[in-house]
Amino acid sequence: MSVVESYLFLFFDSILDALVLVPNSTMVYKVMLIFGNYNLPLMFGISIVGSVIGASLNYLLGMVLITVKKTKFGNSVKFERLMKFSQKKLYWLSFFSFVPVFGILLTTCSGLMKISYKRFFAYTLLGRAVYYLLLAFL
Repeated sequence: MSVVESYLFLFFDSILDALVLVPNSTMVYKVMLIFGNYNLPLMFGISIVGSVIGASLNYLLGMVLITVKKTKFGNSVKFERLMKFSQKKLYWLSFFSFVPVFGILLTTCSGLMKISYKRFFAYTLLGRAVYYLLLAFL
């Protein structure tokens, strides 16, 4: 396998790692760390970009789900209150999007609750960066 293929596998593994239907694995990142013949900053960057893209796709899925919910079932007062509370207070939970299973639900719910994408992106990026740094150095 060439070096370029390895980095491509890492990129797509990072995207799939963040998607709703795939359990958290980061397998390619861990294998590349074990073999150690790869550029760590490049691995780090590729992993973060891929996982943030995957988290953003979950966010978009949440946005689609809220549209379907509103067109099919209408608006409920309790749900609207929950959305407003989430938008003001819970956006920082996106930092924990790297946590297996829980993080996938967080990213989808962030879109569902219409949390600002800028905040979502910033906290997800920061959380994923911390996660991949911890994997690399622990």
